[in-house]
Amino acid sequence: MSLQRLSRKAINEIIGRVSDETAAAIVATGATEEQLMEARQWSIGDSSLGEEEGRPMEGVVAELYDILTADAALRAEEDARRR
Repeated sequence: MSLQRLSRKAINEIIGRVSDETAAAIVATGATEEQLMEARQWSIGDSSLGEEEGRPMEGVVAELYDILTADAALRAEEDARRR
């Protein structure tokens, strides 16, 4: 896995398409691809991460988790309004 800062292409490959604002927020964290993948796992409810790693979510991964879950909530809200 790459330790380089994330590009928009990498973000799209790891979590799918997101808004420009969400992508900018993710890039601004200085996260690596590994950190984004871990945050994605947490955001989809993979609670085994804490058990396997033996540690809680923290730092950049926690920031990314907040960004991802806020974006998902916003998209769900927009979808509900369209119906």
